[in-house]
Amino acid sequence: MVNIFSKSVKISVKGVNQSRFLTEMAKSGVMVKKVKKSADNIMTFIIKIKDREKVFAITDKMCYNVTKISPVGVYGAFSSAVKNLGVILGITAFLLLSPLPNFFISDIVIEGNGSVYKQGIIDYLKDNGVEKYAPLLGKDFDELSNQMLIDRDEFSFVSIKKQGSLIIVTAILSEEEPNRLKGQTFDLYATIDGVIKEVKVYKGKALVKVGDAVKKGDLLVTGMVDINGVTVSSNVYATVTLSTQKTLEFYSNNKDFEGELSTYIKSEYGNNAKYTITKKQEKNGFVYVAVVEEFFAIVAD
Repeated sequence: MVNIFSKSVKISVKGVNQSRFLTEMAKSGVMVKKVKKSADNIMTFIIKIKDREKVFAITDKMCYNVTKISPVGVYGAFSSAVKNLGVILGITAFLLLSPLPNFFISDIVIEGNGSVYKQGIIDYLKDNGVEKYAPLLGKDFDELSNQMLIDRDEFSFVSIKKQGSLIIVTAILSEEEPNRLKGQTFDLYATIDGVIKEVKVYKGKALVKVGDAVKKGDLLVTGMVDINGVTVSSNVYATVTLSTQKTLEFYSNNKDFEGELSTYIKSEYGNNAKYTITKKQEKNGFVYVAVVEEFFAIVAD
């Protein structure tokens, strides 16, 4: 049974060689459910909304025609409901009177050194229906972060996450080129020690998830994938972003050294560097420990 709360769509396509079409989607990492074929070369299936662009790319490549797209689950019910004015008024009244604090966006926070483009980020989000007091229902923030990274060349990393009713955007400038692997790449390995912050796999199989701690040389994404019970090897197309922390320790007689230390960190790591400072008193002064977080992207394309 399809989870009515899942962000999914039902798609109908028309074309020949349907088995190959399904194989291409599997290679691209698209999870397909409820596949139904008919004699006149029409096939229907259910996918996650975030995989739509991958499916459209495959239909273009194989000259398939998309004949119908419709949401499923609670999103499909909502889509049908808004066609009726009375239902619209009822839904509006419910939203306005709802005691749930996480139904609307309360605020948007911009983090990372990309916040120097704060207004541009705010405008981009607004153009895509994400702004203060906008409803949270139906928003796919993973898809939006992917699209923003494609549209805005100044960023090497974009993450848009929901925390309650708060939207947190982490944007990292592309001043430093990410570690990019080109050509025949069958496996993607970590080039540094760090913690996984984001995994985007377009082709291949991820072996790590957000929050995992990895060491340099660990296998992150493999090109060995299972298709209809057969293990095959293919190129990897993926981006894995890691964060690493540097610990800086200073000694000073100045009990208010935090200001000077903050200035130093910003000069070394940028004005929007993410860091924490702790202070410990000793006999003849104070020990200041600063933990600075940096982001690195490993890309195979």
